[in-house]
Amino acid sequence: MAQVTIDDLEYNTEDFTDTETSLFKEIQYNAAVQKQLTYQLQCVTAVSNNAAGQLKDSLTSNRAPDDAAI
Repeated sequence: MAQVTIDDLEYNTEDFTDTETSLFKEIQYNAAVQKQLTYQLQCVTAVSNNAAGQLKDSLTSNRAPDDAAI
């Protein structure tokens, strides 16, 4: 497999026990899920910000001064 560094110590993953390999794979999977969720959150936030901007633009540009809320 590969070398992994934990707390400044390098370990060869080929020397891992079955349990250590399983834990290492779980950490890798978890990191991938975190990246996917971060990406999704960034996308949802961008869409929300865009929609809020469009709503603000619509509310402020399509109303005559007398129609604006007080």
